[in-house]
Amino acid sequence: MLGAIPVSLGNRSRRGRPGGLGWAGRGGPLYRGADEVDLPRLRRELALVRRRGFAINDQQTETGLTAVGVPIKDTSGTPQAGLSIALSTARFDRDALPAWVGVLSAAAERAESALAN
Repeated sequence: MLGAIPVSLGNRSRRGRPGGLGWAGRGGPLYRGADEVDLPRLRRELALVRRRGFAINDQQTETGLTAVGVPIKDTSGTPQAGLSIALSTARFDRDALPAWVGVLSAAAERAESALAN
């Protein structure tokens, strides 16, 4: 989902310094301007994530790290938080994705139930 934003906060913060590109400390800008965000692509990716019910971050915030996440929704169905797993990209197995999403989704449902009570 982060692919619509050319360089993510994680990568920027590693190399960013006060006043430099991507500096986020003390109110510094996260991005230079709106021209860095491909809004049509972002909208397409968000629509895909909503349809699938999960997101994949394949090295978009950290080289060599892949993450899979699901939303935790309130009683109206609005996402309020997320639950994810992260692992080395070398260990990421697309064939295991359905099982991982299943476990994450079950945990998210338990969290939603607990938060609703």
